[in-house]
Amino acid sequence: MKRLVSWIVVIGITILISIMLFMTGKLHKVMLNNGKKGDENIMEVVEYSIDKSPFKKIKALKKSVVEVKGISHIITVRFENENGEKMEITEKFKAKIGERENIDISKIVNNENDWLKYTKEKR
Repeated sequence: MKRLVSWIVVIGITILISIMLFMTGKLHKVMLNNGKKGDENIMEVVEYSIDKSPFKKIKALKKSVVEVKGISHIITVRFENENGEKMEITEKFKAKIGERENIDISKIVNNENDWLKYTKEKR
């Protein structure tokens, strides 16, 4: 009886660990765009970095895709404002299983709250 209970505990812990590793280790696609046609106050060139990766540039009205691993992430955006001063904004976001993150960088630059949207991932 003791042997059966110990095997059940070991199998239960193994299943729990494998579920946690699956949740945190899955790749998620993050769609980045720098504004849409008709939007105002779009920066010509903006640099972004997700999870302290090297900075990449994205031009106005362009899109980019980044694959991230894990649940919690940080995006850092660098740009020059109208006065020529270099600005840097850092925001946190979470990845959800089965959903794609859509980040609008122009809304981060303009300090709008709706810069992150989730959409269902198509299979």
